[in-house]
Amino acid sequence: MPSAYIHRLFAFAAMAIPACKNESVVVPPPVDAAFASVSAGLLHTCGVTVTSHVYCWGWNRDGEVGDGSHSDRVYAVRVAGALTFGAVSLGGGHSCAVTTGNVPYCWGLNLTGQVGDGSTTSPATPAGVVGGLAFATLASGSGATHTCAIAAADSTAHCWGWARYGQLGSRPGETCATPAAEPCSRTPLVVSGGLKFLAISSGARHTCALAVDTAGDTTTRGSSALEPRSIRRGPWPLPAASTSHGSPSVSVTAAGSRRAVTRIVGETTRSGRSGTRCGVSRPSRFTWSAASCSRR
Repeated sequence: MPSAYIHRLFAFAAMAIPACKNESVVVPPPVDAAFASVSAGLLHTCGVTVTSHVYCWGWNRDGEVGDGSHSDRVYAVRVAGALTFGAVSLGGGHSCAVTTGNVPYCWGLNLTGQVGDGSTTSPATPAGVVGGLAFATLASGSGATHTCAIAAADSTAHCWGWARYGQLGSRPGETCATPAAEPCSRTPLVVSGGLKFLAISSGARHTCALAVDTAGDTTTRGSSALEPRSIRRGPWPLPAASTSHGSPSVSVTAAGSRRAVTRIVGETTRSGRSGTRCGVSRPSRFTWSAASCSRR
């Protein structure tokens, strides 16, 4: 590097130091413990510490950080209140978490009822999801304006929020002004079909889940009516890609607006989008909404 260039850098630094010496430096408040898990929304992030506290940071215009303000946070701040949480899941502009006792709370953007408190007011602190249900699992994708969860008592799936593309898994009987009237549910709706689920994941406009296969094998097949871009307002099985048995791990991801990814440790898996096959093995996988998968 030329010495003249280095001298100019030092000269610039020497001029800048006096200008900055009287300015205060914001020191982020400490996080009380290490993070056990982290979830990313569209423009904000939250994490649960090993001490069961939720911290959030990022965009906060709709209260999604949950500290009672509407100021963006460039560092982690603890969610308001004395609740202790076991898990957190973020949507496009809202946050949801379940307490260590499986009680669900949500906060942030609530234009289509995705907070689940029975209103369309956006709370800046945790608001209880109505219905008195205890949830073992929560899911709300990074671009999602709906939330889904699996009940701790009976493993049924429940969803609430925006429902234009059938992503709630059942037909709601109300609308939300967005400003145009859009189908929605401000409270949890049970997913139709009477299925029991092990895992669930929400995308922006669809939902996927792993259902308990009571038949004990992969006899369930996709409906020939399950075509790309068709709207399905209830669970539909995806085409089978494997008939192997055993005890695979259970995880499913409904990523983005039209993509679904299934993961099974030790077995054939595929990711699917419109026009391709999707992997499915025991337990059965179901998807609803603007379907990502179809038979070839």
